[in-house]
Amino acid sequence: MSLNIRTWLEAGGFGQYADLFEANEIDGEALLALTGEHLKELGIPLSRRAKLLKAIAGLSPGSSPSPAAGPGRSPGVRTAGTAPDATATPERRHLTVMFVDLVGSTALSNRLDPEDLRNVIRKYQDAVVGAVTRYDGHVAQYLGDGMLAHFGFPLAHEDDAERGVRAALATVGALTAMGSLGVENLSVRIGIATGIVVAGDLLGEGAAREHAVVGETPNLAARLQGVAAPGEVVVSANTHHLVEHLFEFRDLGPQHLKGFAAPVSAYAITGERSSGSRFEARRGELLAAMVGRDNELTLLIENWRGVQSGQGRLTLITGDAGIGKSRIIRALQDALAAERPARLDYQCSPYHADSALFPVIQHLARAARFEPADTPDRRLDRLEALLKEFGARSVRDMALIAALLGIDGVQRYGPLELTPQQQRLGTFKALTGLLGDVARIRPLLWTIEDVQWIDPTTLELIDLCLERIANLPVLILASARPDFHDAFGSRPNLTRLPLFRLGRTQIAAMVRGVTRGKALPEELLNEIAAKSDGVPLFIEELTKTLLESGVLHETQDAFVVDDPLPNLAIPASLHDSLMARLDRLRPVKEVAQTAACIGREFSHRLLTAIMPPPGNAPDQALARLVEAELIFSRGTPQEGQYAFKHALVRDAAYESLLKAKRQQIHERLVNALEALPDTPPEILAFHAMQAGLNEKAIASWQKAGAQAIARPAYKEALAHLSQALRLAEQMGETRAWLERRLLILLALGQASIPLRGYSHSQTVAAFTRAQELVGAMSDAPHRFSVFYAVWVALYIRGEHDRALEAAGSMVREAERDSSTSHMITALRSLAMSQVITGAPALAIQSFDRALALSGSLRQRSREERIALADRFSTEPDIATGFHLGLALWCLGRIDAARSVVAEALASARVLGHVHTLCHALAYSSVIAAFNRSVDEALALSAETIDFASRHQLEMWKGYGSIIHAHALSLNGDAEGSIRVMEDGFAWLARTQTGHSVPVHYAVHARALASLGRFDEAGRYAAMVRTELTSGSERYYWPECQRLLGDYLRLCPGGKPAEADAAYLSALSLAREQHAKTWEFYAAISLARLWAEQGKSGQAADLLGTCCDGLTEGRSLPAWKEAETLREQLRSQGSSR
Repeated sequence: MSLNIRTWLEAGGFGQYADLFEANEIDGEALLALTGEHLKELGIPLSRRAKLLKAIAGLSPGSSPSPAAGPGRSPGVRTAGTAPDATATPERRHLTVMFVDLVGSTALSNRLDPEDLRNVIRKYQDAVVGAVTRYDGHVAQYLGDGMLAHFGFPLAHEDDAERGVRAALATVGALTAMGSLGVENLSVRIGIATGIVVAGDLLGEGAAREHAVVGETPNLAARLQGVAAPGEVVVSANTHHLVEHLFEFRDLGPQHLKGFAAPVSAYAITGERSSGSRFEARRGELLAAMVGRDNELTLLIENWRGVQSGQGRLTLITGDAGIGKSRIIRALQDALAAERPARLDYQCSPYHADSALFPVIQHLARAARFEPADTPDRRLDRLEALLKEFGARSVRDMALIAALLGIDGVQRYGPLELTPQQQRLGTFKALTGLLGDVARIRPLLWTIEDVQWIDPTTLELIDLCLERIANLPVLILASARPDFHDAFGSRPNLTRLPLFRLGRTQIAAMVRGVTRGKALPEELLNEIAAKSDGVPLFIEELTKTLLESGVLHETQDAFVVDDPLPNLAIPASLHDSLMARLDRLRPVKEVAQTAACIGREFSHRLLTAIMPPPGNAPDQALARLVEAELIFSRGTPQEGQYAFKHALVRDAAYESLLKAKRQQIHERLVNALEALPDTPPEILAFHAMQAGLNEKAIASWQKAGAQAIARPAYKEALAHLSQALRLAEQMGETRAWLERRLLILLALGQASIPLRGYSHSQTVAAFTRAQELVGAMSDAPHRFSVFYAVWVALYIRGEHDRALEAAGSMVREAERDSSTSHMITALRSLAMSQVITGAPALAIQSFDRALALSGSLRQRSREERIALADRFSTEPDIATGFHLGLALWCLGRIDAARSVVAEALASARVLGHVHTLCHALAYSSVIAAFNRSVDEALALSAETIDFASRHQLEMWKGYGSIIHAHALSLNGDAEGSIRVMEDGFAWLARTQTGHSVPVHYAVHARALASLGRFDEAGRYAAMVRTELTSGSERYYWPECQRLLGDYLRLCPGGKPAEADAAYLSALSLAREQHAKTWEFYAAISLARLWAEQGKSGQAADLLGTCCDGLTEGRSLPAWKEAETLREQLRSQGSSR
């Protein structure tokens, strides 16, 4: 762009900046790229910045304006703020949109001469432009007597919603002031809305060309202005949420707006809230207590103790936005509240960085409790009352401070008659004198927040005060962001306190504070930790957004999520601040956006491969991003690895891209990744999915799921396979895609079994959907796998009669497809159902058939056996062994059972398949507990719990816990048993597992009764009786009745008759099943009761018969117990 900068500036009345622009090498091209931040860095005051930006916005690339068209004289449509770059690409942006409508414009046109009307309209437009410019917004459209402005594009700020509201209020105020000056009385209605839009599309031709803002948000703003009364500002719910702690509102209730299907919430602004700091205004009540700053708070308290002896100090707290600077200041104020120190609270403002002594004025106005309706005299009274608390003030000081606050004090104090410089120095002297007087009365805590926005005059005042406080009890506590370049130097009374990010433990504690102590799923907690990067504000806002999202449901002590974990969205409260960081680097923002498509971490090589020419040499851009601390780097530039400093900055960069642009970049990424060796399939799948290459994405997700199962990493497998299924369901109903979905559903169910359990609703849902697909395809592949899945879900859920029927169907299906492995699995399943439904002898026959076939299976390679284990969740031959052990054990073949189970466990350890080994450990601990081999049962169940925990196998963790509790009970540790048993029940409930639970209710009832907790014990005993009357786990019924007898004997009064009946029932049930071991245990309990009742002969006969019928297990503790009891009974008999 050919432009003589000096001539252009001088023509507009800005010649004083010509040397400055030339010294900074600002030519015509650079001029168009200038922002308000750039001009601020050059030291140009706010008002002049606004006018320069307005003039620059009227230029276009290639223009060569004459001197007559300098700043302030740019022809054409007027715009405000930072104008969008004509070459910029459209983006998705989080904008605050303001729609202004002039009230009564038709009446004005009927009443005024056209030329007068033109002047009135121009004054109205100038008022709007001035207000928008002041807050760095952009007037995008002139729509007759309406104007559309937005805040957040092309340059975002951390507080764009606030800027929009302040600009609206300034517009209303400006028009009111115009009326008081004799200009035609004008009034406006203003609507404001905040949300996601597409911004930056160029529409129209020539002079009518403009940057459009597309989306629901501008339409909503336009409709809301129709709700507003003249002179009123009405905002949307989103805007209200972002600024509700800054302004007062009147809730207008739901509004039925044209074009909106559902009623829309609307709020009218009634005024600005009065607050001491931005922190208090923005945050309202603190969501959570301060976390992780104990050492820093201790240092601040020590500094305070030091100043109390009369040695003033300045402590400068630095850190990124949201790191907790204001929070720790509040914590110190709270800690010192009982001491009642004197307080000065200064809050610097980004809107008043050029307003001399702004924080001083605001503090004095708040401290004096000025009200908007106060007359000048009333304000002077309030000011005098405030200042007299700290000693008498001279008339001159009162006049100076009144003048500083903009109060006319001439009638009370007389005219000052000072030059501006004399008045400035006099004001400084009055303020520093006031400071000294306050500190001499009691120690002073002086906070100055957000010093990065301090005006030069206030900074000069502080510098003067630093000299005065050296011998006064004053602690100046200032906070600033890292980019603040202070002039405090290395004073001896200066302490610098940088704040750093919180660690993982502290993040978890802070999240618990926001959730009021309720736990979040570990995966979500990890996601919050990763996204927040330990920044307290990010932690709070992410957690709060998650709680408000509706994806969690609340239980008594936790928040849980049943569906796949959601991606954490950027909180609306953080959108603008994150985008502002990127917009400050507009020339290199495209590189950041492209890198964001790769992920938080990316390599130089991969970024270069996907950058389109001529940008495919991003070295300079990366260097700028590193310098700005948006990204970190390691390694040499050409081979370097990079990472975004904050995950949320990466997300903001990514989400600002149009979806079509994202797809293009992801497609380039897929091509680049396919050319690289060893690209993880889940990475390729993700980028293919984002590129819309669904078929390629499905194949890669399936591959990633299979690899995760093989590792094993079941949570990751579920995530990968769920993505594959979601995409596959979008691919139509052809035979090929139905079969593909069936494969994915089976894999999804198999991955869910180890993690959630066989009968968990999501496991069952996967298999049920697979069954529906099989029903739709008569010759569907993998039919047997679906039959097996249905059986196992019924079995683990405890619906054993239905499971027995399903097992019969499996046998018939295996006969049909002539598969050895299928038949072994079917016979094993049938046998397991026969065992649990009380037919162990029949089960032995089924097991024998399975074992006869499994010889060929054992000849298979380890890889083939693991493939089978992945398919059926447990290796079939090993599973046959430990379930056979249960049948043998109850039939009295105790030694054979121990041998078979030990062999199965040894084989599982050798095979190394995670789920098979955990299954084997659990069943080995069951047999040990049944044998009452306490040490062995404790060791094996503890190993089960540890192994299941390490591999995130929740169901087996539950089973390991209840067996461990059983062993503790056998060992006499009732309290320990109760605690561990209840943990186990909770884990099994989470996995919706009912198998083998009722018998452990009986164990639990006995333990509770042994400690006198009879009410609780009674509830569990009732659940056992429910199983005995309407359940189907008949295998355990003899033991359930025996344990009920034990429980009854512990109840008050002993209940011998009921216990006797329970033991007799246990004997009868055991004999029906030919379950000699259960019969033996019941006989011992009944014989002991009879012996106590004097029935020694009957007891001896019963025990003798049962012992003689048991040919194995002579080394068991129960056998020794029986032998001891028989000896006692013989002694009792001989003594008679």
